[in-house]
Amino acid sequence: MKYKILIILLVVWRLWLSTFTKHGDLHNGWNWAGNAVKHGIVDFYELPRSVFWPQSRPNQPAGSVYLYTFSYQLNQFTNNFLWQLNVSFPFFPSSLVWWWQRWGDVVSLKLPSLFGDLALFAAILKIGKFSKLSKLVGLAYLINPPLWYNSALWGQNDCIVAALAIWSLIFLLDGRILLSGALLGTSLITKASWSPALIIF
Repeated sequence: MKYKILIILLVVWRLWLSTFTKHGDLHNGWNWAGNAVKHGIVDFYELPRSVFWPQSRPNQPAGSVYLYTFSYQLNQFTNNFLWQLNVSFPFFPSSLVWWWQRWGDVVSLKLPSLFGDLALFAAILKIGKFSKLSKLVGLAYLINPPLWYNSALWGQNDCIVAALAIWSLIFLLDGRILLSGALLGTSLITKASWSPALIIF
């Protein structure tokens, strides 16, 4: 029970950390997502830089762009939802609407990375068969400063790419070939960091 509470506290802590900074890479991702929503993904990479890309032309695979687009739409949905609650119920705290308008884009961009870290934590427990050692290793992963900095502060998606690839290997060993291939394919079209895993297939 104490272990579960500690994990929940670490998750809440990462969410709190996510509001501390908005790295320049996130400005790029937000810009890419906005244009993907407005103009679609067809010819997305060919849009003229002078008009559409004030920060940087898209330089990541389509999976990353879809991930940023999900965050963009999540922010819009949550903002509209909170606003509707605010105007419909007098007792609804308006400060929550203001908070989301200030930090919603940052939280939305970093939220998938939080789930990526949790998926890697779950993979560690699965590989270690939920032993005491695996729980300690999983806890060490969640509190490792470079790792939470990369996802909670910087907002990078490397943990998502890694989680998809590692769970792909887990399912491959379990004989679930189609699911394994789908996860590895999704990992590779997001970022090709785990392409050496293709050797195992």
